[in-house]
Amino acid sequence: MSLVNRIPIGKESPNVINCIIEIPKDTNAKYEYDEALDIFRLNRCLYSSMRYTSSFGFIPQTFALDDDPLDIVIYNNIPIPDRHARGGQTDRRAGHNRQRR
Repeated sequence: MSLVNRIPIGKESPNVINCIIEIPKDTNAKYEYDEALDIFRLNRCLYSSMRYTSSFGFIPQTFALDDDPLDIVIYNNIPIPDRHARGGQTDRRAGHNRQRR
């Protein structure tokens, strides 16, 4: 069973949700979760000194129109060391989910 199905969205959803981090803040590496193998794969690296300014990932047990889990951007001051995060506030007005730490 993959992370998409194994980790619940959270009992306090939509105010507090679980998410899986694919791209940690302050890195230049972009990882993608491979559901078939249940691993994170390096997708590509930024070739300059640029870094991702936020953490990016997905919300488990959700599906967007492209049949992938819903994306999430996490605005935080320090990188999240683990690939699983919990917390946040959902911004329904803007039509997207936003998590604050």
